[in-house]
Amino acid sequence: YTPTGIMSGYQAGVGPQGGKGRPWLAALVGLVGGPLSYLAGERLGGVEMSDAVLALGVQALGWAALLPLLAYLATRLNGIEPILSKESAQVSQEAHGNV
Repeated sequence: YTPTGIMSGYQAGVGPQGGKGRPWLAALVGLVGGPLSYLAGERLGGVEMSDAVLALGVQALGWAALLPLLAYLATRLNGIEPILSKESAQVSQEAHGNV
């Protein structure tokens, strides 16, 4: 279980709105899921932590703050057109006489 995988389940599991309106749930997922993935990595030998309690605590706080922000951005940016759509690019070219 990785925070990204858990977050995908979080977004898919709460209906068509994703996690919209539930930042506390994203924070809870980050608080638990983030450190658990690093703990699993340590147990498998992929990560070495000199002070596991401190490292996992920092991971928990970091993911608890980061996951609600990422969920908000994913919801906010979902379906937004590219910065320069075809129409705005054409208007820009016309304004500069590059038609």
